[in-house]
Amino acid sequence: MNVLGLTGNIGSGKTSVGEILREIGCPVIDADREAHRTYKAGSDTWQEVVDAFGPGIVAPNGEIDRQILGSRVFENPEALARLNAIVHPA
Repeated sequence: MNVLGLTGNIGSGKTSVGEILREIGCPVIDADREAHRTYKAGSDTWQEVVDAFGPGIVAPNGEIDRQILGSRVFENPEALARLNAIVHPA
């Protein structure tokens, strides 16, 4: 079995290529979606992320607001490394 990994910057077309592969019958695992599942509201990882970045990242529905979190980490390499250190092991 062959395995293909799609990588690239935001907006580079990874999702579009994944959809094309899915349409022709290839199984596709979306690593971003899997990472987001690790910090669903109430999970241990959710609590770690909130402890690290503050309650201001929590949306009214209790989930982490990824836009707010992203604004805090994507311009700050240390914050991004901190987030990755929490989410990737989970």
